[in-house]
Amino acid sequence: MKVQIIGAGLLGTSIGMALAARGIQVGFSDLSVRSLKLAEGLINRDLPTTEDSNEPADLLIAAVPTAQVPSVIIDAFRRNLAFNFTDVASVKTKCVAEIEAFDAALATIYCGGHPMAGREVSGPESAQSDLFEGRPWILTPTHATSAETLSLVSGVLKVVGATEIRMSPSDHDRAVALVSHAPQVLASLMAGELALNSSQGVPLAGQGLRDVTRIAASDSRLWSGILSANANALNPILASMHGRLGDLISALNEPAEMRSIADFLDQGVAGRELLPGKHGARRQYVVLPVLIDDTPGQLKRLFNDAGDAQINIEDVSMEHSPGHPTGLVQISVAPDAAPDLERYLRERGWRIYPPRNPANLA
Repeated sequence: MKVQIIGAGLLGTSIGMALAARGIQVGFSDLSVRSLKLAEGLINRDLPTTEDSNEPADLLIAAVPTAQVPSVIIDAFRRNLAFNFTDVASVKTKCVAEIEAFDAALATIYCGGHPMAGREVSGPESAQSDLFEGRPWILTPTHATSAETLSLVSGVLKVVGATEIRMSPSDHDRAVALVSHAPQVLASLMAGELALNSSQGVPLAGQGLRDVTRIAASDSRLWSGILSANANALNPILASMHGRLGDLISALNEPAEMRSIADFLDQGVAGRELLPGKHGARRQYVVLPVLIDDTPGQLKRLFNDAGDAQINIEDVSMEHSPGHPTGLVQISVAPDAAPDLERYLRERGWRIYPPRNPANLA
């Protein structure tokens, strides 16, 4: 099987690494010579580019910005570069419409795709061969998509370890507007507020602010195209948030509106509860805050001690103390295991703050 990938960025290179690691022939093409050479080097093989290939690929994956997907696939179809086509664009309706409008024959051998995996950093240097392991990968076949094309694309998902989900293009766009595109807007909004109001307060930022703004570091040019392409699905969500935020502002201006403020916060708690957890359904864990010194080997020693106690760590996060050579490692464990782990770690000299009981872990 031969797969041709156009676009040697984070997703394209990660797909290529995952496929090549399982013995599938992979070819890359990219306008950037640097990105192309780096992607080829990462899978440690001398690969043909699209231009050097004599035989059409079994599958061509367009791993380019959303706005470029239709033109890239149409051009590849015209040049007979592959027998089947898919993409990784995060907006599907426009892609499908343009491809179907171009040629009915192309529509039968195209199946849209969108891996729900990525990082806030971009480029082939950020690629990971295990990026899609256990992650949802949405396929958006239409009535025109042939069974053979759908089966081929579905097989690629199995090879890279992704979990396949099938949706219509319009359902996909509405879903990602809520769970992916709106969070990007809110992260950028909060981080932008820091830039507009930078003060002595910023160094006091804790893990909560870092969590909220993490994805604000994403590629602005890439996301500009995504948000614009999915404006029809995204705008109603942003309008709803705008209205709810306006209601909160009004309530904050009225001391008697404590109930409205609490309702706003409670709605957030209820929404958070809907997020699936590590084991599918949400579970509750106890969080043990462990103080560590900022010296080599501390994390290794802590994890080794937890392993010696035969207790599984469900999740871990770290907060740094501004201006101090210490950090707070927050270990999430099952409630019945927390007392034993706390006792075991204290006996080995670890400084532990009172556990938070219990905590929901998404």
